[in-house]
Amino acid sequence: MSRTGSLYIEGDSLFHRMDGAVKLILLLSWTVVTFLFLDLRIFAVMLTAGIAMLLTTGIPLKRMSGY
Repeated sequence: MSRTGSLYIEGDSLFHRMDGAVKLILLLSWTVVTFLFLDLRIFAVMLTAGIAMLLTTGIPLKRMSGY
C-alpha cells in the first residue's frame, strides 16, 4: 500500500490488464465456490491457486505487505 492510501500497485500482468468488471465477477465466483464447498481440501486447492495467481502478477512480496 502506498503512503497515499491507494491499494493499486502498478504492473503489466494479465490481472492488471483485465477489465474491472471481469475482476469483480471472478471475485464473486471465488467467494461463492469458497462457501459452497466447506471442505478443507477445496480450501487448500483454492489457497494454492490464489498464491499462484498472486505470484503471476510479478509484484514483489515486500510491496504487497504494505511496509
